[in-house]
Amino acid sequence: MILKLHTLIFVLFLLSQTQSKNLKYADIVYAIDIGNTNQYESIDGVVYSQDKYYSEFSRAVDYSKDENYSKIPIKFTDDIHLYHTERHYDDTFQYKLPFKDQDDGTYVLISKFCELYFQEPKKRIINLKIGDQLIYEVDIVAEVGPFAALDKFIEFEYKNGKVYYQGKQVRNALNSKGELVVSFEKTKYDLPKVDGLLLLKGNLSESYQNEYNQTVIDWHERIEEEKKLKEAEKRKREKARSILLEEFDSQIDTNSKIGFLQGMIILSTEPIGFLIILNLALFFVCLKITEKSENKRLAQQDKQKTE
Repeated sequence: MILKLHTLIFVLFLLSQTQSKNLKYADIVYAIDIGNTNQYESIDGVVYSQDKYYSEFSRAVDYSKDENYSKIPIKFTDDIHLYHTERHYDDTFQYKLPFKDQDDGTYVLISKFCELYFQEPKKRIINLKIGDQLIYEVDIVAEVGPFAALDKFIEFEYKNGKVYYQGKQVRNALNSKGELVVSFEKTKYDLPKVDGLLLLKGNLSESYQNEYNQTVIDWHERIEEEKKLKEAEKRKREKARSILLEEFDSQIDTNSKIGFLQGMIILSTEPIGFLIILNLALFFVCLKITEKSENKRLAQQDKQKTE
């Protein structure tokens, strides 16, 4: 009962950490629910468009309709749907976001990932690039584990038709049509994928990066707290079991029918004791059945010999 109460408190805390916060966004330029054929409004009120601006040869997948995935909770987010749809391909694919009409200034590109297939790191590693610039080598499981939201934030500058990252111009960041080229590059590992894209006008402090990072920290702290509670409950049960077995030994005198009966009665009043008695009874029943079966087999053999 105590453990269930702690679990309930833990769940309510996690919900409060994500739902009660008014996530801070700069001006939203693009919000794309990758893999979704419909518009989607997130819990914090961001309206994501259906999937668009992608390489035509890439493939969209919607796991929200697959019960093997849809019933598994996604850590670090309440917007589970955003991480149940994705786009992937056997080779490198791109998103080309119309950008030539944007004002000069600072922008933040947020790529959303979630690993629904692999359970171990170094199974899928994605090179996340803007133009020719490699920004991140993304190993989702290594960073957050499976079934967990991983948001990667990229702050860049746009000035006089050119893109700058960490003060340096990014080659081929914009193509001839003035589109921002975001690549998910295939490595020697499994195929690249992505679950969502956000492009914001503003800097990192005007995005939700701090809130996201704090949510991850709080989640891990609560998991550790829950783990400690479970270990404490386990030690408590083991201690109770030890006391019960000592009581069982002290109450049962195998040389006295009365002592044995009293011990069994006392033992049966405890849940663990009842299970011990039940298992012993089943053991002796199975032993008796086996003995009868063996006697019958031996009798048949003797009969065959005499014949």
